[in-house]
Amino acid sequence: MQSNNKLLVKLKKITPGYLFLLPALIFFVLFVIYPMINALILSLYKVRLQSRSFIGFGNYVALFKDQNFMKSLYNTVLLVLGNVPLVLIFSFFISVVVYNKSEFIRSFTRAAFYFPAVS
Repeated sequence: MQSNNKLLVKLKKITPGYLFLLPALIFFVLFVIYPMINALILSLYKVRLQSRSFIGFGNYVALFKDQNFMKSLYNTVLLVLGNVPLVLIFSFFISVVVYNKSEFIRSFTRAAFYFPAVS
């Protein structure tokens, strides 16, 4: 009986937190998860104006046979592999330089970065 009472007290304590999360969870499922699943299911069909027929991975096979898509995929991967490391290294360098300067420069930089989030 005692452990049952502790469980009830704990449940009453955490319930409001989950109720506050519920609207965000509903929004996320409704506007992110559902469209993603719907798009995945729709991608397995050949869709016409009046009908649709199941073709499985046929759309994906056609996509990977397309030379324009393969060139776009190659360019995207090349862009990511080229730019992301450069941006990370540059950002790290700038942060080290700013951190090692005076307190005024650190405060100014923090304010400059946080100001757009506040206004």
